[in-house]
Amino acid sequence: MSSLKIFQPIMKLLMECQSDGVIDGFALIGATAASYWGRVRATLDIDFLVPFVGLDELAKRSGGELRLGDAGDPLRGSVTLSAPQLGSYDLIALPPAWEALVLGNVENLELDDLKIPVADWRALVLLKCYAGSALDLEDAEELCRLHLKDSIDRNWLETNASRLRVSIRLSRVLRQFSM
Repeated sequence: MSSLKIFQPIMKLLMECQSDGVIDGFALIGATAASYWGRVRATLDIDFLVPFVGLDELAKRSGGELRLGDAGDPLRGSVTLSAPQLGSYDLIALPPAWEALVLGNVENLELDDLKIPVADWRALVLLKCYAGSALDLEDAEELCRLHLKDSIDRNWLETNASRLRVSIRLSRVLRQFSM
């Protein structure tokens, strides 16, 4: 199965919703985005960050399962959907500061005629710190090993980690990288 087939249904939905003004952007995140940046590992689903404001309409249009986060949940909400024989997708809404960081720092992955916005490696490192599992932190370390080359990127990571309250986890990730 080609990569293009995996992305076609979800990209059609997301691009239509963006064109209709339901959402004002989206970005590939999670393990699939980490693979784009060189940290290849297996995953059970494909994750996209989407604005919270469009989550309900995305659920309606996709037939997916809408789950809203409560006060203690790091996710504002999510929509989970499956496409037969193509896999599972999670559309994830995060707090506004995270949404702005990720959607403001994307790079387009071009697959044939599709342009898929992918979270920048630095934003992805911070998202992995936010998620905080051992595997997420391993992903963050590997992304830094692959891409962290100068103090400019390190300062960007540290400044945004402080603002987003993931400094402690980021410091664990960065402890092996001296600059």
